[in-house]
Amino acid sequence: MCKICNLLESKELPAPAHVCVRNYKGISKGMEATMALELTIQAKHQHRFIVGFIVADDDSLMRATLKHSYKH
Repeated sequence: MCKICNLLESKELPAPAHVCVRNYKGISKGMEATMALELTIQAKHQHRFIVGFIVADDDSLMRATLKHSYKH
C-alpha cells in the first residue's frame, strides 16, 4: 500500500506525481484474474501471439474472467 495515496485519499485530496507502489485497484480476490486477462490481451496485441493454454490453480474467477471478458 502506498502511504502517500492512502493519506491523501482519506482527506479526499488528489495525489501528486510520485513513485507509487500501488499497481492495482480493486479487491485482492480479483487481482490474479485481472492480471491474467491483461497479459492475455497484451500477448495478442503487442507480441502477436494467442495464448492457447493457461496453467493455474482451480480459480473459477480467473476462468470466468478470461472466458467472458476476452474478445478475440
